[in-house]
Amino acid sequence: MKTITPSGGREHRETKELWQPLKLAGATTIQITTNCKKWQRESGKLFWEKLDIQDKDPKDCQGIFRVGVGGTAYLIPASVFIQAMMRPLQKIHQFLFKPQGLESFCTPLLGNDKPNLGINLARKGLFDSHNKLPTWFTGVYSWMSCFPSANRMWASVSNSANSGHLDIELPQALLTISLTSVKHGEVNLVTKILISVLRLMSRHSYLHPITRTKFSYFRLQNQTRERQSGIN
Repeated sequence: MKTITPSGGREHRETKELWQPLKLAGATTIQITTNCKKWQRESGKLFWEKLDIQDKDPKDCQGIFRVGVGGTAYLIPASVFIQAMMRPLQKIHQFLFKPQGLESFCTPLLGNDKPNLGINLARKGLFDSHNKLPTWFTGVYSWMSCFPSANRMWASVSNSANSGHLDIELPQALLTISLTSVKHGEVNLVTKILISVLRLMSRHSYLHPITRTKFSYFRLQNQTRERQSGIN
């Protein structure tokens, strides 16, 4: 990634640094439920103002999403959403930014009543001291492998990077999330997201695990059936 330094210069940084959250003073956290379909695109100009880099010739090379909560607008950078979805990002970033990256490290194992995955690398490569995959991990990456809109979301990160942008395509889902943000003028700039529940926007409702502490399972046999019928 090419970034702007405090002195106004440019330097290249490793993509793995994306897992480190942006820290700004005065942050507060709220929990909301939101439909990704209603998110809108926004410029990064308000982030530039907050970081005081508007005079350093920044470029709109990162996607920014605008989410309305009551009468308040929250701006979410693509990097923050990627960090929340692609966990643990510091371990899988090497797969995220290459074609067919998801398929290169995991394979969904169908035919069971719970999500299961085959992992094509050592468990310790993903979780250090863990030899067993956490249940939230198998649920998350089974979903990304089997549901079309989630699979497109994963692939969109690499596709955007190929055009010089840090961006992501949103999944067709209803999210319950905790937003950590700082106020800037009339909007709140989001620095961290924690997703607690993801509900698929289809004729069936499934709860999807995406945190270590709160999760439910959806059935892979239903995933297969819905994928064949074209449901996302």
